[in-house]
Amino acid sequence: MLNVMYAPRNVVASISGSGEIMEGDSVNLTCSSESNPPVQIYNWFKENETSSVGSGQTYSITNINSSHSGWFYCEAQNKVGSQRSSAISVTVTGVHGFALYTLYGILAGCGALFFIIIFIILFMMKCRRDRTAEDIKQKQTADSSDDTYTALNPEYRTSDDIYSTSDQCMAADGVYTTLELQSRSDTLIVNRQ
Repeated sequence: MLNVMYAPRNVVASISGSGEIMEGDSVNLTCSSESNPPVQIYNWFKENETSSVGSGQTYSITNINSSHSGWFYCEAQNKVGSQRSSAISVTVTGVHGFALYTLYGILAGCGALFFIIIFIILFMMKCRRDRTAEDIKQKQTADSSDDTYTALNPEYRTSDDIYSTSDQCMAADGVYTTLELQSRSDTLIVNRQ
């Protein structure tokens, strides 16, 4: 019986599954070859890295993310020699729908919270403006009902007063007004200057 021994040949690396690889997936890389005696050691390498990233005929990457993207190859070795496979590409293209919807939900929630905060700030500013305007109006009303106007009102004047008089007083807005009392029964005539 003739037994011819040889180093691994026809070394091929393959990736499990098909389609897009999403973040969080698990991926298996498998190495196969022909050799006599059988392969004793399988090592996995990632291009541009000096040391191996894994060993065994199957290399599993769990919870994959974008940092795992790149080109991988395997090396099969027996006591006669070794051979490397061609490199295969592992590309992580995106996140799963659930994770994507979660991200969109978080962004939508933050946007809604931002608009609610802006609405509250604008509402508080409007309330403050309304209060200020109301305070000014009340102050003007209080100023217009002081004793000066009461003293010049014909209803409060007696028969001893002079029936035709002219006087000037300052209104609440700082404009002088001429008041003329013509008789007790007549109305008050106000001339603004």
